[in-house]
Amino acid sequence: MSSEVRSGWWEAHARLVATGFANAMRSYFSIRSQAAMKILGILMEAGVWGTLGTLIVNPSLQESLKFYMTPDMVTFMLSGLIINRLVEMAQLFQPFFFRSNYKVYHNRPFNLWIVAFASNLDSTFFWGLTSLVIYILVATFVFKVHINLLSGAFWLVILIGALYRLGLNLVTAGWTMVTKSLEDPITWFFSNTSRLFTGELIPITVLPPLLRFVSGMHPKTYVQTLGRQTAVGGATVVEILPRVWTLLFASTVFLALGILTFKVCVSRAKREGTLKWG
Repeated sequence: MSSEVRSGWWEAHARLVATGFANAMRSYFSIRSQAAMKILGILMEAGVWGTLGTLIVNPSLQESLKFYMTPDMVTFMLSGLIINRLVEMAQLFQPFFFRSNYKVYHNRPFNLWIVAFASNLDSTFFWGLTSLVIYILVATFVFKVHINLLSGAFWLVILIGALYRLGLNLVTAGWTMVTKSLEDPITWFFSNTSRLFTGELIPITVLPPLLRFVSGMHPKTYVQTLGRQTAVGGATVVEILPRVWTLLFASTVFLALGILTFKVCVSRAKREGTLKWG
């Protein structure tokens, strides 16, 4: 590929992403009354979780909180919710893009993954960003929770967690192409157990042994633990490195599973002539 062709390729894809971003911004800011109500709802939700955290004063939880390097339950709960939102925000695409658009873009000159990323920049993406910002502001200024968002170790944990989420999205993308179902069993299980079994709102150390075993299989458990230890507890990359390998291994397995599932399902949908949704 010549330098001129390569330059034109990048310019075309940059315009595609910019157009998707501009369309999403127009959609995001066009519904003022709904936006005001939604923002108010997010503020109330963040306030409820923060208030609940301040009301939970249980001496038996102190050892659990020390494990996460969080001083109290309000910090534990709000930091867990923020970490979860960051991982969800790090998704490069929504899996349902592929069920209806893969065939359309399959033979186009645009790169499929860049098209999928541009498609992901919709109003839902910006609502997720709004929710994240509101939670951070409420945690910081209302409940005085200190979360170091400049920690390199913290962002390393979030990045690895995003790889896990990317793998789940690829599993869902492949599954929906073949079955035309809106949910796959793997993503269903890990999404529905996320809040209860990963330490997002409840320390896993207080769970019964069986449920703690389920937590140990969930990559987000390690994201929540290491995320708090770095962003709240100030742990460095060197300090968390022995435990990062477990998260990295789990995320790599899920990513490999997702890529394999996606490729196999696309091949099957092409063979059966059912690639296009509907």
